[in-house]
Amino acid sequence: MKITNSMITQQFLYNLNQLQQSLSSNQNQITTGKTLNKPSDNPLAVAEDMSTRTSLDQANGYQATVQSGLTWMNTTNTVLTNMSSTLESLRNVVLQALSTTSQTPTVQMGLGQNIAQLENNLFQMMDVKQGGSFLFGGYATTSQVSQYMSTSQLNTNLTSNSLTTPVIGQGGTLTITGSSGSAQVSLSSGDTLAQVQSAIHAVAGQTGVDAQIQTSGSTSQLVFIPQNVGSAIGINTQGVTLSAGAALQATTFQTNTPPSKADHSINYQVSSSVSKQINVTATQIFNQTPINGTANLQTTLQNIMNDLSDPAALQKDLGNLDANTSQLVNIQTGLGARIQQMNTLQTQTSNMVNILQNQQASLEDANLAQLTTQYQNEMVTYQAALKVGSQLLLPTLAQYVQ
Repeated sequence: MKITNSMITQQFLYNLNQLQQSLSSNQNQITTGKTLNKPSDNPLAVAEDMSTRTSLDQANGYQATVQSGLTWMNTTNTVLTNMSSTLESLRNVVLQALSTTSQTPTVQMGLGQNIAQLENNLFQMMDVKQGGSFLFGGYATTSQVSQYMSTSQLNTNLTSNSLTTPVIGQGGTLTITGSSGSAQVSLSSGDTLAQVQSAIHAVAGQTGVDAQIQTSGSTSQLVFIPQNVGSAIGINTQGVTLSAGAALQATTFQTNTPPSKADHSINYQVSSSVSKQINVTATQIFNQTPINGTANLQTTLQNIMNDLSDPAALQKDLGNLDANTSQLVNIQTGLGARIQQMNTLQTQTSNMVNILQNQQASLEDANLAQLTTQYQNEMVTYQAALKVGSQLLLPTLAQYVQ
């Protein structure tokens, strides 16, 4: 078989083209630092790389979720620690009130101011935000928590069928405590419901608590309303009795209705099969009754404000406060366990991300030292091929004669 010049030329150009493609591929890998720049480079490796990328994106997503959840939980844990400290301070003030032998109006006012400040601190802690959401609000993340955890109205047993009928049987001192401070109101025998309301209204600027007369049918009742929502209020009396002989006192208190889903748990999906609760709700802390059946924290706080002049009732409040504090510790313990679990998940997820990143690097990253050496060797071969080809394929007169 005769090998013609055409065959030599075609084979030379084919080999030269293959060498150029290899040079171009190596140069591209050196420039980008990647071995996979297009699917045709290595279809099997590209498919594996795409699968690794999907797993890595998912792992990074879980890692971000875990970090966000931990931030929320750690902030919550800090607030709960501060709450425990505040409840301990409140307990000390209650003990001070129980050990005080002379419960004069001035002493009551000082104790009431101290207690109100501590309780207001508790309510304000519930208004902590995380990323624009109220931390303790459950799914009701835009509703101010203190507004439905604190007392919105304090009812009294001061009632009458007429605003002009005397309702005070024996005069005395009424101590009122609110967000602005405390004040003493002197009530006299024979005062009417309207006069009592007017005397309380006169010091509303000092206390942050006003009085209203609410009428239902033929009966009118005196109630206390805080001027600043989300704050503690309380009343204590010294020697005041009603016309029927009973002591003037608060009968019940009301709070604003919690918004829908304020008691719901917030769960984060932290892996393909695991979700974790990241929040603690204010309803858990304030409205949940302890196991022993004592009063919840919301009720205990209001009772303490009103029982400063009643040692027996205050002693009972102290027992309730201890039960409420123990319950708070249990809630924080549960949160701490979940934080520990989340920290473990964070470590596991971080390890998985590192493994997937290394796997991705082994598929994508180019070996620059090897590629540079190969590129230089191929460039020498390419230049030599060009030189040989210029001599081998150079046309001569003899070739034309043939």
